[in-house]
Amino acid sequence: MKRTNLTNGALLALVVLGAACSSSQSSPPSATTLAAGGNGNLGAGGTSTSGLGASSAVGSSTTSGGASSASRGGSSTGSGGSTTSAGGSGATTAACTTTDVEAIFMQSCGTSLCHEGSAAAAQLDLITPGVESRLKDASSTMCNGWKLVTPGAAQPSLLYQKVVSTTPPCGVPMPVGGPALAAEQLQCLKSWIESLAGPIPPPMCETCGTTMCIDLTQDASHCGACASPCAPGQVCKNSVCEGCPGGQISCGGTCVDVQTSNANCGSCGNVCSSGQTCSQGACQCSSTTAVSFASAVEPILTANCGGGGCHIPIRGARAADGLDLGPGKAYSELVGVASTQCASTQLVEPGNPSGSYLLDKLLGVRICQGTAMPKGKPQLSQQDLDTIGVWICGGAKP
Repeated sequence: MKRTNLTNGALLALVVLGAACSSSQSSPPSATTLAAGGNGNLGAGGTSTSGLGASSAVGSSTTSGGASSASRGGSSTGSGGSTTSAGGSGATTAACTTTDVEAIFMQSCGTSLCHEGSAAAAQLDLITPGVESRLKDASSTMCNGWKLVTPGAAQPSLLYQKVVSTTPPCGVPMPVGGPALAAEQLQCLKSWIESLAGPIPPPMCETCGTTMCIDLTQDASHCGACASPCAPGQVCKNSVCEGCPGGQISCGGTCVDVQTSNANCGSCGNVCSSGQTCSQGACQCSSTTAVSFASAVEPILTANCGGGGCHIPIRGARAADGLDLGPGKAYSELVGVASTQCASTQLVEPGNPSGSYLLDKLLGVRICQGTAMPKGKPQLSQQDLDTIGVWICGGAKP
């Protein structure tokens, strides 16, 4: 087996392992039901009738003609003679190791909108050391009845289902907006999961029974010890709960001045949009300079929102969510139009960036449905976001 790292196309392949369950959520199969269906590639020298992750003996299978073959590179001998698989005669290739998988996660999942740090998507940290202990036998926080990784069995592992299935048990297939993973990439994850049967290794960090590393010196829910929360309005500092200085309040365990904080303006979690600053507890436009939609804003939308025919239809297809942001159409589709995801919010409300759902989706805040935009791509540059924000502040003129 060729061992490879996942490509950038897999950036979100593992992002939403605990994504919200759909109404048609299915139950995980047991490890004993894995013998049928799928494609178990055992190498060039033989064939397999077993399914994904279901080979009863990883090293061999026998056909009706009496030929046996070694998987992942070995030799096979049957009534017709002998063959050698791509991996070389007589040698098997080891499964991907935890180190291999950690490297994959580091490359593909360690972004600001992904599975890194205290704000990790689905509360699943895939970057901090000790990934195996946080995945192995751990229940998904969003997909009831599913384990993130079921040791020794890929099929009942949500990690595997999200990247291999076109109809995963919860949410949508991964990677979102990218090509399906290559066969060798899926095999690397599959072989790693199958190699995990055995005792769960001790965590390399304190998790307090979650899938996240917990910093007991700063976490207001676990201050100094697991399940030792600070009182409302307090923060955890050096493992001790204490109040905030005068004029500040605790937001997410951090003391902030809601009179000036762009991320907590007037109250915790009230984010000022691009083109605005927080002044006296209210988000206010920092500039009302007139910005042309046609020359400044529309090119940004065209360059970032039309990939794969998303919001710029191709070949007669319908634009995603019915929103056509193509040249000559975007302005009338946005300004003063109610969002289909947040009916009480306009896509663009002239003069009010914080009330414009377009910017909410681009910033990844106050999202009613779906994900941040552009899907499967990095967030727009701050310059582009500010251009859109200032355009809205100035009245969202054509």
